[in-house]
Amino acid sequence: MPDAALPIANTLRLRPLTKENILYYYFPLKGMVSYAALSVNVMNPSIAIKLLPKRDVTNFLLLHTVLGTTLFMYSRPHLKAVQTNKRVAYSICGSVLFSFGSVLVWAIIRSAVQRNQGLATALGLSSGLLMAKLGYDYIENNDSLAVIKMGKKQHQKDKMYLTYTEWSEFYGGHKRDSVENEQIKFKRLPFDHCCLSMVPFEHPYCDTDGNVFELSAIIEFLKKFKINPVTGGPLDGKSLIKLNFTKNHEGQYHCPTLFKPFTKNSHIVANGKTGNVFSWEAIEQLNVKAKNWKDLLDDTPFLRKDLITIQDPANLEKFNITGFHHIKKNLRVPTEEELAERKDPQGRLKTISAETKDILTQLEKDYKAPEVQTEERQVADKFNAAHYSTGAVAAAFTSTAMVPVSNHEAAIIDDDIVRYERVKKKGYVRLLTNFGALNLELYCEQVPKTCENFLKHCHSGYYNGCLFHRSIRNFMLQGGDPTGVGNGGTSAWGKKFADEIKPNLSHAGRGILSMANSGPNTNGSQFFITYRSCKHLDGKHTIFGKLVGGLEILTEMERVEVDNRDRPIENIFIQRAQVFVDPFQEVDEQLAKERAEELERIQLETEAKRNKTTAKRGSQPLKVFRSGVGKYLDTNVSKILAVSTGETPGTSGGSEASKAKKRKAATGNDGFGNFSSW
Repeated sequence: MPDAALPIANTLRLRPLTKENILYYYFPLKGMVSYAALSVNVMNPSIAIKLLPKRDVTNFLLLHTVLGTTLFMYSRPHLKAVQTNKRVAYSICGSVLFSFGSVLVWAIIRSAVQRNQGLATALGLSSGLLMAKLGYDYIENNDSLAVIKMGKKQHQKDKMYLTYTEWSEFYGGHKRDSVENEQIKFKRLPFDHCCLSMVPFEHPYCDTDGNVFELSAIIEFLKKFKINPVTGGPLDGKSLIKLNFTKNHEGQYHCPTLFKPFTKNSHIVANGKTGNVFSWEAIEQLNVKAKNWKDLLDDTPFLRKDLITIQDPANLEKFNITGFHHIKKNLRVPTEEELAERKDPQGRLKTISAETKDILTQLEKDYKAPEVQTEERQVADKFNAAHYSTGAVAAAFTSTAMVPVSNHEAAIIDDDIVRYERVKKKGYVRLLTNFGALNLELYCEQVPKTCENFLKHCHSGYYNGCLFHRSIRNFMLQGGDPTGVGNGGTSAWGKKFADEIKPNLSHAGRGILSMANSGPNTNGSQFFITYRSCKHLDGKHTIFGKLVGGLEILTEMERVEVDNRDRPIENIFIQRAQVFVDPFQEVDEQLAKERAEELERIQLETEAKRNKTTAKRGSQPLKVFRSGVGKYLDTNVSKILAVSTGETPGTSGGSEASKAKKRKAATGNDGFGNFSSW
């Protein structure tokens, strides 16, 4: 291009005449011009015929439109990563669809405004430009998405990682500082919190800017740093003002004049002379507008400049924690625990995390050396010794993890089994109610666990004051729940115990005493007494007694009216329980007595044996035959035995061998034969 033409080319934004520019810039530009002319030609053919009467203008313009659009789409970035054959096919297909689609739109518009040629021409040209603009924007959007996907180097394949620009600009990475980020960084401190310790204050003091501090925290801080923790300026402890906040009956800070609770949106001010805290509404109405410059509580004169703003909803930057000077500079007074930690060698560990350090500190505080408890090893006696062993010898022999044991010891039978085997009689209890006495007979020999639970509760007074919370006429009367609602009650051992269903016991007749439960093996303390036979309960509830006295009292209880929840309207409760016969207590006393006698007998036998051995040794002292090793051995005894048998001490082995050979010869067998001689 000549140098004189460069200014004109720059003005028109023309590109140099290179092969690439001709194909991908000038041909698409020509196609765009042809597309605009095609829109006018389709809408008003008479104009094109006058310009070029001898040529088929429509086909010419359509061909150049398709060619320019194809080259334009072929050069776009979002198709550069596609294979060449597919790239050509996509470009041609898109160009044809765009061109013939536009012709279809123009035909529809022309049929609508056929009589007005000028309007048709204007609509055709404007619609063509609009569709060209929409198509261009669509392709540009695809190009931008392709650039985002490919990164800066568009001609390379997709990377398996995100670049810095992609992460920071298009995804969730760090963004440059902006108003939104500043708002995100904003952390508000409540007005009733100390600006230094960040906890609710108890003895509030403030500076002239309205920053509130806890007295103990600000004193220690000023002793060390002598600056304002919020602003960083100099601060003297004498300039601090004590604030007098007022609380309502709910414990909330409120205005002592208008009685409005302070919230995070309240405008709160303090009188610098007195330290009394009010809402701005009260100060504005009763002091400023009324020109009454006296404190609203004690009439102390003050000036307007003495008013200190504690909280202004229009200026919350004051409560931004991230802007506090001591937060930015990390200024803090170490606590006594931190000072002690610095002296502790463990506190100087640098290779552990803060969480680990906290765990070690807490462990050091809470750790207690385990107390060595010597558990008294229970040894089986003749009352609870089983006929089988503990298995400790076998376990030690087969496992190296077990302590070696060489002595077999009998296993210990559970005390309940030993005790219950000795129970041979029934128990008797009287329940004194507000209606009268109910005498109960307990089947202790058949259902010992349930009966012992009931007797223990009676002895301890567990049932005293318990209501009969459920009464169903012609069915049963239920009680035994200390809470009185039917959901409580525990056994004498603190946990549920198993059922003791006996086939010979049935809910047949009036006055049967049985355990209430919420399912199998869930017995606690609740029981019920039947008003009539309830054989459908057999196998589900444990029968452990019956009523043997007070049937008329039970009849009176049955007549008491109940509500819709089967709860007696008139209270029926147990005043106290009297135990007449407790077989378990008798068995325990008998076992304790027998064990004491057995222990005494064993001690006497041991003592007698020891005394006998001592007496024997004392009456016959050992005889010394010679000096040195073996001085108590009599060598003459072996010689006398050898002479009496006709053998010398040196030939005894040979004699025994000859006797063995004679026995084998007599039997005729030198080795093992059959087992007939066994």
